Amino acid sequence: MRVLTMVSPKGGAGKTTMAMAFAGEIAHRGQNVCFVDADPNKPLSLWAAQGNKPENIHVITDEDKDGDTIYDSIDAAKERADWVIIDTEGSPNVRVTRTITEAGLCVIPIRASYLDSAQAARAVKLIKDASRQNRRKIPFVIAFTQVKAAIVTKTYKDIGQQIREQVLPVLPVELFEREPLVKMFAFGTTLYGLADSEVGGLPKALENASALTDALIEAFTEGAKTLEATAA
Repeated sequence: MRVLTMVSPKGGAGKTTMAMAFAGEIAHRGQNVCFVDADPNKPLSLWAAQGNKPENIHVITDEDKDGDTIYDSIDAAKERADWVIIDTEGSPNVRVTRTITEAGLCVIPIRASYLDSAQAARAVKLIKDASRQNRRKIPFVIAFTQVKAAIVTKTYKDIGQQIREQVLPVLPVELFEREPLVKMFAFGTTLYGLADSEVGGLPKALENASALTDALIEAFTEGAKTLEATAA
């Protein structure tokens, strides 16, 4: 079972948007996706409640902030889907740590800001601590999100360089800031449920989401290989 956990110790990093872009593309390719909404704000549950989502995307809401039911929620999701995507809250706690231990790959979304860079470092530490506690290496990747499509800022270049100097894995595809990503939540659907007449820039957004999905699948596959080599 393929489980992705979206991790960031702060809100507003773009976890849910990146998760939705990935899930929409996976569903479009004919596979079943199940979200575990472990965010107290319930963004995915509210999205699903609008009734416009694809039939092969499911949402399980985990209500217990203390983390007592999270394993049950994840197990239920595994029974329903090819891919499980866990959307966590923007603060480190027991529930978030438990979702990390279940992941085949942790994805750390990061905007091109020094604040997000510092929070990403906290997320990396959280994952490495969970790896030590569980005596297994938990693969992770840092993924830039909300990137300006037309402008490559000095801040973005500096942060990217700093991360690479620390020899941390960085996804080679960024998620660009585009209007269709916002409209997904307004209409309760995926990018594929939108129409050109409703939103501008949809073809570019779809192309970006497809490339992002391919990169995340490759990162997951490489992480699985690492786990197999470690076990051997």
